[in-house]
Amino acid sequence: MAASNPELDADTARDLSARAAGGTTLETLYRAAFIASCPVGLFLFFLPLYSQALGASATEIGELFAVFALVPILARPLVGRGTDRYGRRPFILAGLSLFVVAWALYAASAQINILFIARIVEGSAAALLLIPAYALLTDLVPAAGRGAAIGRFQSMINLGAFIGGGIGFPLLFAAEHFGHGIVAGWRLAFCFYTVATIIMFVMAHRHLHEPPRQLKEAPPALAVATTPRASLRALAPLLVICLGTSTANGVTQPILTLYLRDHFTSNLAVILLVFTPAALVYGIAPAPLGQLSDRIGRRRLMAIGLAAAGAVAALFPLVPHVALLGILWAIEAVCISAAVPAEGALVADITGGAQRGTAYGLYSFAIGTGATLGPLLGGWAYDQLDPTAPFYLNAIILPLSALLVVLLPIEARRTGSRHGVTPAPIALENAE
Repeated sequence: MAASNPELDADTARDLSARAAGGTTLETLYRAAFIASCPVGLFLFFLPLYSQALGASATEIGELFAVFALVPILARPLVGRGTDRYGRRPFILAGLSLFVVAWALYAASAQINILFIARIVEGSAAALLLIPAYALLTDLVPAAGRGAAIGRFQSMINLGAFIGGGIGFPLLFAAEHFGHGIVAGWRLAFCFYTVATIIMFVMAHRHLHEPPRQLKEAPPALAVATTPRASLRALAPLLVICLGTSTANGVTQPILTLYLRDHFTSNLAVILLVFTPAALVYGIAPAPLGQLSDRIGRRRLMAIGLAAAGAVAALFPLVPHVALLGILWAIEAVCISAAVPAEGALVADITGGAQRGTAYGLYSFAIGTGATLGPLLGGWAYDQLDPTAPFYLNAIILPLSALLVVLLPIEARRTGSRHGVTPAPIALENAE
């Protein structure tokens, strides 16, 4: 029998340990995205109605959605640079901590001013959590699996919003049914979210691991640049597209519930049912569609998804029945779910390991700018032009973004191996 090699055995043990740590880290990232997103479904549905009950106009509700991104927007590129310099883990833990503060503020709020403060804290928390989470995710997963991994991450965000809303809605309905009012139900729901996020913080502190920093020399997966600065400059066209898509998504965000209530029904249960199919699609579709982008190419899927979403948006004002609106929202959700994971994976494909945090900071900056401008534009258009105007704006912006994707000056040929880049030491075959 051949004698074993102690050095080889030690290397094998380290490799297995690193892979196990990578798997734990990926699962922790997915769970953190899920928990941090739990209140989002409640926001999309109840925040416009809750704010309007406090006397806010559609324009002011748009401002309430916009302020989520407005204050932390300038800090996002700095967060990205910080994660490249100091590591991903400290920022992820700081983001979870700020989410605890934000949910506690929501639980204590019964005035519009406190809601604005809570939205600012929540926006800061999202920047601190999501930018390093995307960077760490793409550190761990090779290029050929990034679309699927980012799609799963976004599925967990959307699924968290759906299930978290499913927990919060009964609390609000029960409080109102028993005569305690929507404020009591709102506070109870956010107490639950606060406790859940504290538990998630403890889990992340124990199980979140970061790979060695040799990733800093990893080249980009696309042959777009030969230097780090050129790699970041190559992001500029993609960031313009991200700005357009996030603006389009933000245009209709604050007015969907108002449009349903003003033109079809004020029955909250019916409104909830109309949103449910699209919410399910957003929770399920990004992972398989992200995997599809790994197979057929990012830009192709982005262009198809954005163009189709624009065509669907043009149909919303023409729909005569509320059930058809629910079907159209579900179709639009499929289109957006095809575009967004490919968009996020393309950011990592363009940039190497040393610039990945900075790249996602700039990506988040573009998304945040659109998320600020979109609700302001949508709320103003709903009040000052016509309630259908936000949908027509969507129908213009999304196809233009699809056209820009087609014209994007990035070489789509992958370089090197099938995986494109040298994976992190703890990259996993089963990351999808």
